[in-house]
Amino acid sequence: MMRGAGGTDGKFRVAMAGRSVMGHWFKFWNFPEVLSRYAIYIPWPIPYQVRVKDRYRLEYVRIVPPDPDQANPSYGKETLTSLRAQVEGKRYDAMFFKLCFVDFRDRKLKDETTKQKLFDGMTSLITDVHAFAREEKAKLILGNALPVLKPGEYAQRLRREYNKWIGEYAGRSGDIAVFDLFGLLADDKGNLRSDLARNPFDPHLNKKAYSILEKELDIRLSELR
Repeated sequence: MMRGAGGTDGKFRVAMAGRSVMGHWFKFWNFPEVLSRYAIYIPWPIPYQVRVKDRYRLEYVRIVPPDPDQANPSYGKETLTSLRAQVEGKRYDAMFFKLCFVDFRDRKLKDETTKQKLFDGMTSLITDVHAFAREEKAKLILGNALPVLKPGEYAQRLRREYNKWIGEYAGRSGDIAVFDLFGLLADDKGNLRSDLARNPFDPHLNKKAYSILEKELDIRLSELR
């Protein structure tokens, strides 16, 4: 049963939690074509935080990035706090949560110890997000790690370990849908497909990539109804 608050016309409401990639997705949905393609980084005074399509109302929730220098269990606490502040008590039907590609620290991650520290922090944060979704009685969609154009060695190991853990955790939990960002957007080497990046120097996604993700999102949402 849909639990949408007043003013949403009975839509299935989804909190879409993320940062730049998620924000750009909403801009592609809501900005005029010329702006979403060429000037997405300019702070245009155009509302873009809501996407209404068919039976769904998607709402952008910009979360605070986790501090990479914090170890578990402190890692990601500020992220969870910002998520709670924007979602708690709002009676969302579902919540989409993903980390950003910069959280995997491609240029800075250089050793196994730091990689393991980040992995432990990320997985702990996900379990906290899952517990919060259960508190809110919201169904949870977890996005796995995004691929990038030029992954660092240890960051790529972290992505693969994190993605494997996400799949296993969701399988054990039974109430999580996995959104396979990596599988949808990576080439056979595990890098972001070059035709899906904004340009050769920017690993943010272009319209073609978001079109791929939108089709997958429609499938995942339909499975939650």
